[in-house]
Amino acid sequence: MEKVKKSNVVKGLKITGITVFTVLGLMFVLPILFPGKIAEEVKKFANERLEGELNFSKAELSFFNHFPSLTLTLKDFKLNGSAPYKNETLVSAGEIAFGINLKSLIFDRTVKIDKIFLSNALMNVHVNPKGEANYNVYVSEDEKPASKDSNTSLRLEKIAIEDSHLIYNDESVKMLVDAKGFNYVGKGDLDQAIFDIYTEAEIDSLNLTYDHKKYLQNKKVKADLITKINTNSLAFIFEQNNLKINKLPVEFTGKFDFLKNGYDMDFTINSKDSRLNDFFTALPPEYVTWLEKTKVKGTTDMGLSLKGQYIASQNKSPDLKFNMKVRDGHIEYKNAPYPLSNIFLNFDTKIPGLNPDNIQVSVDSLFFNVGKDYLKAIVKARGLKHPIIEANMQASLDLKKLDQAAGLQQMDLSGLLKMNVISKGVYNKEKSIFPVTKGTVLLQNAHIQTQYYPKPISKINLLASLFNGNGTFKQTELIINPASFTFEGKPFFVQASFKNFDDVAYNLKAKGSVDLARVYKVFPIDGLDLKGFIKADVAFKGVQSDAVAGRYDKLKNSGTLELKNIRTQSQYLPKPFLINQGLFKFQQDKMFFNNFLAAYGASDFKMDGYLQNVINFVLSDREVLKGKFNLTSNYINIDEFMSGATSQPTTQKSTTAPQPATQQSGVVVIPPNFDLQFAANAAKVDFQGLNLTQSHGNLSVNKGNLLLQNTGFSIIDCPVNMNASYMSETPMRAAFDFKIKAKDFDIKRAYDEIKMFREMASAAEKAQGKVSLDYAVAGKLDANMQPIYPSLTGGGVLSVRQVKMRGFRMFGAVSDKTHTDAIRNPDVSKVDIKTTIKNNIITIERFKFKFAGFRPRIEGTTSFDGQLNIKMRLGLPPLGIIGIPLTITGTKDAPKVKLGRKGEDIQETEYQPSSSVQPQPTEHPAAESAQPQTPSSQNQNGQ
Repeated sequence: MEKVKKSNVVKGLKITGITVFTVLGLMFVLPILFPGKIAEEVKKFANERLEGELNFSKAELSFFNHFPSLTLTLKDFKLNGSAPYKNETLVSAGEIAFGINLKSLIFDRTVKIDKIFLSNALMNVHVNPKGEANYNVYVSEDEKPASKDSNTSLRLEKIAIEDSHLIYNDESVKMLVDAKGFNYVGKGDLDQAIFDIYTEAEIDSLNLTYDHKKYLQNKKVKADLITKINTNSLAFIFEQNNLKINKLPVEFTGKFDFLKNGYDMDFTINSKDSRLNDFFTALPPEYVTWLEKTKVKGTTDMGLSLKGQYIASQNKSPDLKFNMKVRDGHIEYKNAPYPLSNIFLNFDTKIPGLNPDNIQVSVDSLFFNVGKDYLKAIVKARGLKHPIIEANMQASLDLKKLDQAAGLQQMDLSGLLKMNVISKGVYNKEKSIFPVTKGTVLLQNAHIQTQYYPKPISKINLLASLFNGNGTFKQTELIINPASFTFEGKPFFVQASFKNFDDVAYNLKAKGSVDLARVYKVFPIDGLDLKGFIKADVAFKGVQSDAVAGRYDKLKNSGTLELKNIRTQSQYLPKPFLINQGLFKFQQDKMFFNNFLAAYGASDFKMDGYLQNVINFVLSDREVLKGKFNLTSNYINIDEFMSGATSQPTTQKSTTAPQPATQQSGVVVIPPNFDLQFAANAAKVDFQGLNLTQSHGNLSVNKGNLLLQNTGFSIIDCPVNMNASYMSETPMRAAFDFKIKAKDFDIKRAYDEIKMFREMASAAEKAQGKVSLDYAVAGKLDANMQPIYPSLTGGGVLSVRQVKMRGFRMFGAVSDKTHTDAIRNPDVSKVDIKTTIKNNIITIERFKFKFAGFRPRIEGTTSFDGQLNIKMRLGLPPLGIIGIPLTITGTKDAPKVKLGRKGEDIQETEYQPSSSVQPQPTEHPAAESAQPQTPSSQNQNGQ
């Protein structure tokens, strides 16, 4: 019996050994038997199915790289993206391995790829602002059928990514995801139309930026996800998704559907009964550093939802909701003498349709203690335009204790804060409605110091009260009695009261000096730089209605405001604006400017004059700011102001594409509540290659209109006078009226010295002589401040005196047709050419001239897009009694000349304010004979 058992054991061991040996043998033999077959099929598949360029250094076939899968491993793998990113890397990796289905290889003689393994990879996904993506490299069978002899297919069941770097840069939605140490395993029947994908993922460092703001930085993420994907309808259902951001557990469920013209989404993110300490681990790095030195206790619940459709063409956006609760919170920084304790918070906010005007915020309760000090508040608000407010805030806080307990990192606080504010009602300025309010704020001996400047703002004292008894503007009172502070040893004092917001009775006093550069360092603002010195000693007292009615004797406004070396730099201006000095003197309703000196780049300005109705203008958006100034300058470079109109491209690393430059759109809108007058003189003005000298004129801004009157300047020693008006009708359209007179304009000098003239009238390259112009044009400007040509109306006279016309195509075509070389380059003198403009057509009235014995007579029409319909009678020598009738049609660049009087009418284009497509102008013969030319790059959009 024992021998039989022993025999069975030996037999079993033999079978096992043979089986193992056979399997091991197959593992070595199969890669030898099939390498050519597999490599050839994979290459053929890549050529047929991939549009991006693929490169690798060598290929290996083995069971042992990703046991037990038979894998084809490509070393030093690189795949470029699809158009328009064919020269940009989509995926690069130390190695990428494709799992081969063994059964299909042995029995069906086909290569079926069912797994992908990726390690030490860079995955660079890029979507440009137009929505064009670089990852569309795989061509499906429906789009591009494989060759008949292809035996390779892609039927994925598993994707594994190890220790890789993922960049997702979607400029169309302004989102950037940067994930380092990215590890991912996804399993499922990915070749099915509807399938579930089971995902495990870990990220060592995750950064998330949206609209250039960082929301997550260097966060560890762990995820366990189940996602249902419907490839037929492009729908994603997130059934079970458990995430961990650092230590904060998060549940994520919802759906995302692609619509024909947008998206349909329903996302819910929750973190229930989490530790308050874990919440802080998910915040940016500075909070994590703070957390290492802080004891944090308590629980929190959070919820975020985004539900609805996003369809830009229909202006539809989803609803956003967020809520957070904190219970039994406790924060104690570095063994502070008193912790923040008993922290209690109920916070809820909603933004229906992502419309900020409809925002709803509810802080149902906020409470905490610092020792015996406390803050408790209930604040509810709905809407922005006419907010509905309910607030009850009370506080008694030693700010130094609060600073020590919370461990504020960028600010040092001390002082006593007491607050008691109750407010309820609607704020509606148009209807003079104000919430019923009773509130006081007391700040005693406060001190603020930030990390940006070594010295504090100290001795801050404020007693402010706000009262409204019946919900009307008339019963509203704001009293500041007093407010003061000391900075760098210099005190500043303000005392003010404002009563009856319907007819403000104001009483304001301010005295002191401020170094703006140092204050700005205490409270820096991105995109703004301030320097300089302000000294104030002013007192304002009066009633708004007295100023409106002109009862200036009842006003008591006086004092001075002195500015020195004020330097402001903004992201909207490429150069800093410098006020070298200025003294403002207040006297009743006027604010006088005395010896105001300023500079911008190479430009300089000196201004004297006054503003009137300043107090009313500040207190009410219905009041008009009046003023009268004398402005002088030695030099103004207008190009320095305009260069800020285009934002510069953003330079990025090679893994992402640069941001495109963005042009500002919209016309210049003139404020309707300005009534300002300027008498200006400038010795020299540079503007886009134009060198203007002896510039002078009167400019007025009144009720949204800008007027230039009696304006003159000299260009290439030619005196020019003009009057103009401008008015913005909508943010995207404006109206203008322009009249100009220029005498003895030298064509040769203009072509040689003025770049704009060369671009507008290139046919004048070889012309010589002088012309004069008396012309008027009115019309509309589009959103790019370019003329809408069908809207233009006007007319005038171009006077020609001793002009040698060389190289004009129209005269060349007539010369070729009549076989008369003398007509090719005529000399013209003492001719007045009258033209009118309407409906995109320039009408040239009949005019005559003579040269070399010939007596031409010309009339007709031309259009801004270069079409011609010119009638010409060529009077023959000696007296022109006998003439040849000619018609010139075609275009300015390709004129057609034929005998006879019958021409081809040019279709008029009538201006329609709602029109969006108009013919594009090109250079036309008006530049050669009758009309000042406009650059062909300008459009005729009728918006």
